[in-house]
Amino acid sequence: MSIYEGRAVIERVVAHDIRFPTSLEGHGSDAIHVDPDYSCVYVQMYLDCEEPVGCGLTFTTGRGNEVVKTCVESLGEIVVGTRLRDILQHFGQWSYKLLNDSQMRWLGPEKGVLSLATCAILNAIWDVWAKLEKMPVWKLLCLLPTEDLINCGIWKYTSDAITLDEARNILDGNSGNMPEVIDRLLKRGIPAYTTACGWLGYSDEQIKEKTRWYIADGWSRFKIKVGQDVERDIARCNLMRQLLGSEGLLMVDANQIWDVDEAIEWMARLVPYDLYWIEEPTSPDDILGHKKIKESLAGCGVRVATGEVCSNRVMFKQLLTSAAIDVCQIDCARVASINELIPVIAMAAKYRVTVCPHGGGVGLCEMIQHMAAFITCRVQTGDQQTMIEHAPHLTHWFEDPIVARRGRYELPTLPGYSTTLRKEALETHTFSTDRS
Repeated sequence: MSIYEGRAVIERVVAHDIRFPTSLEGHGSDAIHVDPDYSCVYVQMYLDCEEPVGCGLTFTTGRGNEVVKTCVESLGEIVVGTRLRDILQHFGQWSYKLLNDSQMRWLGPEKGVLSLATCAILNAIWDVWAKLEKMPVWKLLCLLPTEDLINCGIWKYTSDAITLDEARNILDGNSGNMPEVIDRLLKRGIPAYTTACGWLGYSDEQIKEKTRWYIADGWSRFKIKVGQDVERDIARCNLMRQLLGSEGLLMVDANQIWDVDEAIEWMARLVPYDLYWIEEPTSPDDILGHKKIKESLAGCGVRVATGEVCSNRVMFKQLLTSAAIDVCQIDCARVASINELIPVIAMAAKYRVTVCPHGGGVGLCEMIQHMAAFITCRVQTGDQQTMIEHAPHLTHWFEDPIVARRGRYELPTLPGYSTTLRKEALETHTFSTDRS
């Protein structure tokens, strides 16, 4: 296939502030985010040809969502009036220019609210492109010629870690027998782990009930939140290990709560529970800290995972080239969309670090299945198989929600990025800051 060559022009970009009251039942609660109301800035991108509508989003935890919405609206003024094919023919360069608008970039650069807003717009472009091609985003990524994938990526500041020739070789992957690879993946699905049982605000009884349900449904990989009270964490890990037995995979997630030495001391007490990884043990910006924690766990079998709030590909570059992490957790709503994730995935492959995309939030699980399919079909990073997070408490608000059974995602077949919200979500969860 080739880059879209139609004449459609972006006519309108509309942003919505959508918030769900997840704090009421403890969904999404962790050591840092104790009362999150999972939210998103939802973008609808209208073309002059009327159909289809591109739908994109970025994720927040409630307050401040309106700030991202305002940033999306400012960036939208730059986008409106642009011909879609002009964007796609130089997609990576165009995305970098949007992310680095000469006046807006001071809000970053390439981090925080600016990256979140840029991501929402770029996600909408990927969604509308795949809809025009009448295929899901993951399949679009798998079928694109390697040179077009390179063209879509934002490679600025990565040349000291990976050359474009190295990236081409990695992204060539299984391109020669892609139909067979895709057919096999459609039959098998993507391995997953669930966080649905382990939010920090859940009682032991809730954990037991939910975990037993998932085990009965065939799940064997679980993650729980830790970090506020070490004795409580020991009790929760012990409870989960009893429920899972010796064969079940158990991960823990501290959500950035610890200082480096505190993380090392805390994890020494959790190691006996045969943990697969510790996620976000310290500040997401502390590359040297992650490396020190990883070295402290050498020989214990516990991996170090991070990436969900990693600001940009440059931070990922440092984590990967310094061997600071074992698992790279890309997020589809944090950096500049797929355009920035392509270089990160390629770098992870070069440095043999497994990519396990981060889910949860609003729409994250819907998007990460596309990235995991792309990685599995085209790249397959690291020595371990890619697996993705499952946190389904808001997925029913989407027109094309995830389908996960027996510990595996079934791949979406509808065109787009699976990011279209049902109209009921807009009607009932649009937030207003009007104080009048």
